[in-house]
Amino acid sequence: MIIVLDSNGNAEGDLFYDDGESLDTISSKSYFYGIFKWSSNDHRLTINVTENNYPEMSNLILDSLSIYGLDEIPNIINVNNTQFKPITRPNTQIIEIRGLGLSMNTNHTLTWQDSEIPTIQAPGIVHTDPKYRVDCYPDPGEKKASVFD
Repeated sequence: MIIVLDSNGNAEGDLFYDDGESLDTISSKSYFYGIFKWSSNDHRLTINVTENNYPEMSNLILDSLSIYGLDEIPNIINVNNTQFKPITRPNTQIIEIRGLGLSMNTNHTLTWQDSEIPTIQAPGIVHTDPKYRVDCYPDPGEKKASVFD
């Protein structure tokens, strides 16, 4: 499952699942329907199954999550009294949690604490000393470099 957070650190989604062939699955209620809510402020992801009359859903598991747009990277995610260490994609605000093994036919709550890893600030000289600057455009009047010069 992929979770993409909005600018407030939240996400909501739902999953409707049926056999893809039967007619009138809604009126016969032979489908699965779940609601997913992520709240960065509450440090919580809830997965609530609201309708589960599709027996094959008990054979499916949610094994991994990818979360995009985190401001704070959690050290540990708690799920049903089990702790998981998120994998952070380098130089991104994306984490992955693997090996969850969560049954899709029951409710789940994932919780976490804020990371205790401090944010590293670049020294002020990096912003003011020209030797640290990378210009994408030459100064006005300078000749552009060419591979053929």
